[in-house]
Amino acid sequence: MVFGNAAHPLTTQARTLLTSIGVTFGDIEVDRAPNRAVLKEALARRSGHTSVPEVYIHGQRVGDLDDIRDNVANGELKELLDAAGISHTL
Repeated sequence: MVFGNAAHPLTTQARTLLTSIGVTFGDIEVDRAPNRAVLKEALARRSGHTSVPEVYIHGQRVGDLDDIRDNVANGELKELLDAAGISHTL
């Protein structure tokens, strides 16, 4: 699940990265959500982060764009996706 903003460059890059490795994901545009203030607060409480994008796999925070890139490079994202049964091309 990607929590991001509609036209935010880092959100766009995170979506593009996940798509490029064949991951199908849910996508919530926080800035366009009718309950955006509540959603932002909940995300900040859960993750300790107030910026977007925030990527989760089955409720577990994977991180922001830099974290995702690092996890692709070190093989951790492949392990997380495999463990979650999520199809990918890594």
